Amino acid sequence: MVILLFLILVTTVFSVQHLINRHVSNTNVVLNTIVSTLFVFVIYSVVFTALTLLQVPFSIFIISTIIVSIVLAYLTRDAYTSISRSLRNIKIDDNYIFHILLWTGILAFSLVFFHYSERWGWDGWDAWAIWNLHAKIMASGSDFFNIFAEPSFTSRDYPLMLPSINAIFWKCTGNTTPMIPIIVSYFITLSVALMLYFSFRAVSSKILAVLSLFIIVCDKWFIELGAWQYADILVSLFLLTSIVLMQQWVENGKKIRQALLLGFFAASCGWVKNEGLLLFLIISSFFAVINLKSMKQVLAYIIGSAIPLATILVYKFGFTPQNDFLSQLNLHDILARLMDFSRYVHVAKFFIFSVILKYYPFVIILLLASIVLGIRKALANALILAAIITSYFLVYVITNSGLDWNLDTSGYRLFHQVYPSMIFILLNSFRDVSLSKYIPRFSSSKNV
Repeated sequence: MVILLFLILVTTVFSVQHLINRHVSNTNVVLNTIVSTLFVFVIYSVVFTALTLLQVPFSIFIISTIIVSIVLAYLTRDAYTSISRSLRNIKIDDNYIFHILLWTGILAFSLVFFHYSERWGWDGWDAWAIWNLHAKIMASGSDFFNIFAEPSFTSRDYPLMLPSINAIFWKCTGNTTPMIPIIVSYFITLSVALMLYFSFRAVSSKILAVLSLFIIVCDKWFIELGAWQYADILVSLFLLTSIVLMQQWVENGKKIRQALLLGFFAASCGWVKNEGLLLFLIISSFFAVINLKSMKQVLAYIIGSAIPLATILVYKFGFTPQNDFLSQLNLHDILARLMDFSRYVHVAKFFIFSVILKYYPFVIILLLASIVLGIRKALANALILAAIITSYFLVYVITNSGLDWNLDTSGYRLFHQVYPSMIFILLNSFRDVSLSKYIPRFSSSKNV
């Protein structure tokens, strides 16, 4: 069953990759593969969750994925007939040092990741108590609705993308082996590093590509959090994908098809974690403002977001109880906390001293460098990220439960979500700086 699912997945991803490459004009193979794989897994997650809610046998899911893969293979049959020609036409540049650096970075990343990997992500309580627990319940089939039952510590209203992905593989293996969430977390975390690297390679910025990979590989804390099997790393990947797609949309002439993809991935953030809905609302607001005079772009964005957004709304209003954070809020308390200046100082001191300076010093270095050199690129993305960080900041200011407890248990994870996007935006701001003044210019190929 695992081999069958793997063949279905590879076929489907290859077909989707070909469609994206044909209609979106992104010629970077690895970047397209990551985007296509994420797209396929969102669809798999939505279909599997829907069938599980309807108590439909898992065999129907497998049959449906086979049918879809066959249909997609037929629609993209020209890609399959030209595989050998495509392989011959792949351009490998002469600067082999970059390939050595890439594979060395992947090896170093893998060693650090598996060093911190433990059974059920035990170092991270949420992996054991929420994400893997939900996955086990989904894999059990008949006990699925126990997710929405007491006790409340199982976070009954949490979205199900990560649990459903793990559950699909567990159903195929026939047992709940702890290796599945470890492997899934590994590829998710690695995809963040590769997304950063190849997003810069796609625009012929090799130095920035290597630098972005170096930052992730040298960040033990970031890799360790990925090894904890949290859903936050998946949020960071979808947010980064949305930010990269937004940048490509701006630089490639604001194509309608890219707006479709952007809407899909922005909305998918909300199918990973609850705060992903906030990310979607912020990205959507900026996209709408940018396109006030182009309703076609807005319509394409809305159509692209339809599947994940509809899934979230049906799941939230049809099955889950109200979110604990929202249920505890009232207007009087919100206004009182917003007027309490000490809460702003408390939250700011925590993020500066207990998160950024302690775990993410690269952010300070890149921010100072971008200020000195001048931020010329990615202004829209920079504003989006600033709005996201501000929103997270205000959530802590108005929270009804213990402020210190909330900061200590979730502050570093929320910053973990925006960290890769922050690296991308800050490094991207250097693209207009004439690097030839400081380092030699290297030739590059977009097809590697």
